[in-house]
Amino acid sequence: GLTEEWNITVCLFHAKFGGPILASEIYNVRPGVEKRIGDDPVADALISQARDRLEAWDATSETRVYEAAVARFWREVARYEVDRESCQRKIDDACRKMPTVAPPLQSHP
Repeated sequence: GLTEEWNITVCLFHAKFGGPILASEIYNVRPGVEKRIGDDPVADALISQARDRLEAWDATSETRVYEAAVARFWREVARYEVDRESCQRKIDDACRKMPTVAPPLQSHP
């Protein structure tokens, strides 16, 4: 699967191996922190430095592997007849069935 196509990845998995989609497969349990450029000068400098290094890096081997994985992913999506609309309906159905989540447990001193 492809992380940038997470919902379709989950649907493809279930099309291949069966079983219902669970809301927990879709829920982002590790959301990142959203920052805007300009909010933190130290972070901005690090991001700029990282971007410069990545742009200078010749990742031809990695790119070929990734491109092959992307091509295989879309071939399998077609083979198993997964499409965005039916996938979204299955995800919506799974989310409707999700029980209400209890608040986190409180620690006791």
